[in-house]
Amino acid sequence: MIIPLMAGDLFGVRTLGRVMGIILVADGLAESLSPMLVGALYNDITKSYSLGFTVLICIALSGALIVSFLQKDKPII
Repeated sequence: MIIPLMAGDLFGVRTLGRVMGIILVADGLAESLSPMLVGALYNDITKSYSLGFTVLICIALSGALIVSFLQKDKPII
């Protein structure tokens, strides 16, 4: 429930539908491709998924950093 609230707060209620459409498509792609990425990065020698999960952690941290730089929509008075 926090994603629509943040999107509405950052981009305004007028564009919420469009923004949520973009967010949900990107989320669906990430959820479908992440398991394949982790599986592809599986290390046969050490029998470990640590490289794949490290990549996912780096992607998540970079996404959080990018979101922190978004400017809040100025209210129209």
